[in-house]
Amino acid sequence: RTFAEAVTDQLDALESGRELDLYSETDSYVVRGNYAWLLREWYARYDADRILVLFNDDLDRETVDTIARVQRFLGVDVQVPDEAEFRFNATPPPHALSSWRKPVARALRRAGWDRVNPERREKISSGIERVLARVAPTTRASIPADVTTRLRRYYERDGAMLTELIGARLPWPAITEAARD
Repeated sequence: RTFAEAVTDQLDALESGRELDLYSETDSYVVRGNYAWLLREWYARYDADRILVLFNDDLDRETVDTIARVQRFLGVDVQVPDEAEFRFNATPPPHALSSWRKPVARALRRAGWDRVNPERREKISSGIERVLARVAPTTRASIPADVTTRLRRYYERDGAMLTELIGARLPWPAITEAARD
């Protein structure tokens, strides 16, 4: 089944009161997005100043600043690598020009790319891949509008609770704003 079908099945189950297997990777997509529900227990057990909530968007867009923020939170000396030297995902990110990797690599080898220090090649390549992923992202399979609307409605309460819980704006559009789009 497709992702949209799995999400629809899960929303149907939740609306009808049927139980879902919360430990199943493919039967808990929707429930795992209830971040306030997941974090609530942590906030009940620990003071808020002992919890740091970050978003993957922060790590992707502001890698070095986010790493420094974690280090400050932990009370350790801030020592972050140069962004060009740091990869938090070992595989190259997908982008619309991914199909050009092999032809470009062949052309670079012909131009003497193999003579460049391997570490230097890796830094340059990974930097280019990250930039391309940002400026030419791949198109994602679209989720039907009715499923998107149902998801937005489902997550509306959790989004409001999460905002209150962490005391910060969420990096994604508010559910009510997104529903108007």
